[in-house]
Amino acid sequence: MTYGELVDLLIDRSDEKASTQMAFLREVLLVLRRKANKGMENANLSIDSPVYFSLSELFQQFRRANEQVTDFGKVKGLLYGQFDDSLIKMQSRFNDVRYDFLFKPKKRKSSDSLVDLLREFVGLKEPRR
Repeated sequence: MTYGELVDLLIDRSDEKASTQMAFLREVLLVLRRKANKGMENANLSIDSPVYFSLSELFQQFRRANEQVTDFGKVKGLLYGQFDDSLIKMQSRFNDVRYDFLFKPKKRKSSDSLVDLLREFVGLKEPRR
């Protein structure tokens, strides 16, 4: 999914904190795409690159930033509480079985499987015997 598609799926643009949420998504998305595709160091990966990354790890990054405190809980992090609404929206998407193919993939868990997926979409996959 592209950055824009993820924003539409996970962030409510009418939320007053939406710009902060979108900026954080942009930052984390690139890191996660690069992390999940270390074999593609020479590729010019962007936030819109059609490569695999973990959506559950994306959720965890949002959750950690939202709950970050320092000085033994006395000082709230810069993003503390900024993602409350988007975390609820993400969690509801994760719990919706209609999105399992996206959030809880069983078969396609790396960018290497993209070729086979595209072959299936256009009907070029070898028939199972």
